[in-house]
Amino acid sequence: VNHLVKQSSSVARWLADDASSTTTSLSGNDIVGSISVQVVFGIEAEARTSFFGSASFDDAWSFMPKFDMTAPWTQRNMYFFCSKLPDRLLVSSRACWLDQFREFLIANGERFPVPREYFADALDRFLAIGVTGSSSSKSFLWLRDGSVKAAYASFEVDLENKGVDMVKLHQGYWDEYVDEYNLAVEKSARAAFHTSEAWAVAASSDKLLIGFAPA
Repeated sequence: VNHLVKQSSSVARWLADDASSTTTSLSGNDIVGSISVQVVFGIEAEARTSFFGSASFDDAWSFMPKFDMTAPWTQRNMYFFCSKLPDRLLVSSRACWLDQFREFLIANGERFPVPREYFADALDRFLAIGVTGSSSSKSFLWLRDGSVKAAYASFEVDLENKGVDMVKLHQGYWDEYVDEYNLAVEKSARAAFHTSEAWAVAASSDKLLIGFAPA
């Protein structure tokens, strides 16, 4: 199991709140409502913080110092993460800001990935107009003093009205894909983790079943 999933903490709660189109709940043994999975790059979350806990947001996570969005290999690896999703993940649509960034560069006769020395200028020009999904592309980035410290992508998944066991199996598929990515990529793009409101809802079903277990 991808240990970084267990480290989702307040970052996961923030992403769940930010994914305003996602409302997932449990009906009997089925997950209902739209389901999205968020994949975060460049953030290290504290393992001790519970997804359902009340820990301070500021104390729950930190930026990974080796994450480097200006590195061409980071741009390439993250783009391929979004564009080469295996069929078993059942992704019906995605909001990956690098898709639009790449299209912007190509439309302007520029290279993707962007050489390090030109990245800041290209990103500034893109973020002034970029839209990913129904949101500003800028909303998918954590920016500090004009530098990208972390980023995330969001994926709509075709799992509505599926049983809890199927959702848990599917979470395992995301574990595998993210683990494979982290093992294969450069250090500048490593340590991605995934989170979803659906995973939390499925996990809560176990607690409900325990609560109703016969004495």
